[in-house]
Amino acid sequence: MKWYFGILRHRGAFALLALGVVVLGGGTAAAVLWPTERRHVLNDVQSSLNTMADDRAYAVRELVQDAASVARTVAAYPTVAYLAEERRGGPHPFPRDEGAASHLNILLSTVARESGYRFAGLFDTRGVMLAHSDSAWLLGESVAALRAVIALDTTVLALPSLPDGSTSTLLIAVPVHAERRTSPGPVGAVLVALDLKREFFNVLHPGRNEGHVVEAALVAADRDSIFVFSPSLLLDGQTVDIHIPNLEGRAVTAAASGRNTFGEFLDYRGTPVFAATRKLPGFTWGIVVKTDRAHVTGEIRNRVLTILFALSGIVIALLGVAYGVWRSAEAAYRDSLARSQAQSAERLRLQIEYMPIACVVANPRLDAIVEWNQAAERIFGYTKEEVIGRSPFGLMVPERARAAIESDIATSNRAGEIQARFEQNMTKDGRTIFCRWTNVPLRDENGRLVAVMGMAQDVTAQRENEEQLRLLLRAVDQSPASIVMTDTRARILYVNPKFEAVTGYTAAEAIGQNPRMLQSGSHPADFYRQMWETITSGQIWRGELHNRTKDGRLFRERASIAPVTDASGTITHYLAIKEDITDRKQLEDELRQAQKMEAVGRLAGGVAHDFNNLLTVILGNCEIVLADMKDDDEIRRDLVEIEAAARRAASLTRQLLAFSRRQIIQPQILDLNALVEGIGKMIRRLLGEDITVAMQLAKDVGRVIADPGQLEQVLLNLSVNARDAMPDGGRLAIQTANMDVDPTFQRDHPGAQVGPHVKIAITDTGTGMTPEVRAHLFEPFFTTKPAGKGTGLGLSTVYGIVKQSNGSIFVQSEPDRGSTFTILLPRSDAEPTSRAPVASEISGGTETILIAEDDGIVRSIARRALEGRGYRILEARDGEGALKLASQESGAIHLLLTDLVMPGMGGQELARRLTAQFPGVRTLFTSGYSETAATNGGVLSPDVAFLAKPFSVEEIARKVRAVLDQVTP
Repeated sequence: MKWYFGILRHRGAFALLALGVVVLGGGTAAAVLWPTERRHVLNDVQSSLNTMADDRAYAVRELVQDAASVARTVAAYPTVAYLAEERRGGPHPFPRDEGAASHLNILLSTVARESGYRFAGLFDTRGVMLAHSDSAWLLGESVAALRAVIALDTTVLALPSLPDGSTSTLLIAVPVHAERRTSPGPVGAVLVALDLKREFFNVLHPGRNEGHVVEAALVAADRDSIFVFSPSLLLDGQTVDIHIPNLEGRAVTAAASGRNTFGEFLDYRGTPVFAATRKLPGFTWGIVVKTDRAHVTGEIRNRVLTILFALSGIVIALLGVAYGVWRSAEAAYRDSLARSQAQSAERLRLQIEYMPIACVVANPRLDAIVEWNQAAERIFGYTKEEVIGRSPFGLMVPERARAAIESDIATSNRAGEIQARFEQNMTKDGRTIFCRWTNVPLRDENGRLVAVMGMAQDVTAQRENEEQLRLLLRAVDQSPASIVMTDTRARILYVNPKFEAVTGYTAAEAIGQNPRMLQSGSHPADFYRQMWETITSGQIWRGELHNRTKDGRLFRERASIAPVTDASGTITHYLAIKEDITDRKQLEDELRQAQKMEAVGRLAGGVAHDFNNLLTVILGNCEIVLADMKDDDEIRRDLVEIEAAARRAASLTRQLLAFSRRQIIQPQILDLNALVEGIGKMIRRLLGEDITVAMQLAKDVGRVIADPGQLEQVLLNLSVNARDAMPDGGRLAIQTANMDVDPTFQRDHPGAQVGPHVKIAITDTGTGMTPEVRAHLFEPFFTTKPAGKGTGLGLSTVYGIVKQSNGSIFVQSEPDRGSTFTILLPRSDAEPTSRAPVASEISGGTETILIAEDDGIVRSIARRALEGRGYRILEARDGEGALKLASQESGAIHLLLTDLVMPGMGGQELARRLTAQFPGVRTLFTSGYSETAATNGGVLSPDVAFLAKPFSVEEIARKVRAVLDQVTP
């Protein structure tokens, strides 16, 4: 042992011994510390790179999904589908940069400009561009993406190479389907181009991690090479993207193949690196976040050297106090480990704090928020101090979302995928917003759930814009007006469903056509030239169009056609908004027709009263003179002709009154079948043997209330009209049946009243009528017969009688296919009125008759006719005079013969007052026409005696005797 202490006493020997101890101890310590330090450093690097890779993968995916969502919204626009479907297969009818695509240029330019895209365009199934945004685009590399969309029928991403060899653009292509899926597979594709440098530079910008450089890159497999996009390349003076060989062992190869891993690789430079790779869910791309192995190794070496230097100093200084040296080394190691962990935690906190999207971290039970970044504060309005420790449910997340979030966490744990969802959230100031949430479970090394991180992006504005676009499309599709959009060459680009319903043309048939396909030929060429000059000058044209549907039906529209201009004021399209006014015009025409017929009726009725008085005088005087004249008298023949002409004039007047519905009638409850059968024999004799008459009378036909004489006149007039339409013979069918008129029938037959009716249909096999003839059929004096044949009052008389009987009449007729006149009369359940026989003999009497008539000549004729048969006559020129005369009469007055209309007091008031004075007096009314002839619009009840003017001497004598004898005339 002496030699040992001797060496210790020698300084040089001590130095050598100390150096040996240090070297031996340092080597031993280095062998022990290196694996430990390497494991801790790599754990920190792995945690940091994994977190950064997850963050950048999420951010990239959100950017791509946003762009794909915009492209899908454009692809759903109806005109896009119409245009793409039209171009599917077959030659193009017009150049690609013209025609139907022009109206989409504005939309695509707006989408590209507002979203910051390089380009937005619509392509058909062969890759031909149909519409595009303002910016130009090189189509070479986009064809493959478009073909992939058509083949796969899904969203496709592509990285086209530009002429300079770089790949700085991302293409996103989505399929376009036919609106009603009339074609299998897509009919085209919408493509948008994103500037990688602009959109992804900030997302992938490199940072630093514990002093060593970290680089993030976007990678994708591109044929036989790997596409790499990294902002670090630009910082190194290169282009921002490169292509490298696809070699095994490279980090970019692992990411491009879809692996989620962390390990040691070679980077695109061939330099060893530690890298975390992530596959982008839903895409064939990957994310690489890496740092040079040399940087990590240097950090390990620095840590070990620091410890070794410390240990060496301790060993040299404390050779005798080994325990103290060991304790100091252990303390230094623990401090270094704690500092490293604190630095990692701070780094993670800063990444969450400054993340561009809202990040909310909650405890595993989801009942307390533990982390809240600046983006969350900006979106939801709460500060970090206000939310820490509070549950997110009921604060900004609705309670109903709890189950869905827990399901997302469980799903991500089983499948390894993270699902994004849209959720309606609340802000501090009470607003409702929409956010896209991605909930990520955070687990420790043992797989235990330690927290849940929710990342949210406010998409309220995007949802509102999409909803406004959908609302606009729904409003246009559901508009009650027809909407048509054309290009500047008048080719139809869009029509809404109302256009299809009105015209009969489908959208597919109309798009690409010129609106002149609707023209009916009713407008002259100057009409359309003036319209075109108005809209091409930038003004709005308004007017009415008479058009024709696909099946040939004519219809009328009120249209407003306006030019559509771009931001510079250049006309790019024309928009037409049209309203179908066919029914309104038809009602207006019917109203004008009714007003015209009402005016003619008033004119006819206005002269009827005085005219009938004149005819009464002529007929009465002729009859009186002829009664006293010998048969061989020279002027007898002239008087007979005057009498005949007066009777024809009286018949013509009755037709005018019937047409104008001012004829006084006495309706009865009729058995319609009995009336038709009774007049049937006369109709057969009237039509002749060459026309077959068929009666088709339903057994259960109800009763009607009408004047039987008038109804017989209707049947006779229609039968005669049918005979004239069948000069070579034919068949006439008279049919009766019950019919209930419903609102649908009323809508199609204006004038019909809803309720139970009896139908009379008169059908012939004659020449029929054109629409022009049918339009004027019931007008007075309208006739298609030659001059001198017919007065033109037959059908107008029929019309007036039917209307006065509260009925309606319709006609169906076509040239060479006969005619059918259908009369509808209200049905009654009462029993028919019996018709007593008319007295055949004319006898006189001795009763006292009071005549009240304002026309002196008519009064004289009545007096002479009745005095000659023995009656005692009292005359008065008005009602007041008649009452005065009656009050002076000491004897009985048996009959009041009065005109319904007289100056001052009318006939009805006179009869009422006279009956009160002479209870037994009978009344016989006369009139040629009166607006106020009776209280029910000219309809007298069956128990009222009435004699129409003009009347003959025999007629007044017969009627007076019948009233006095109470015999129904």
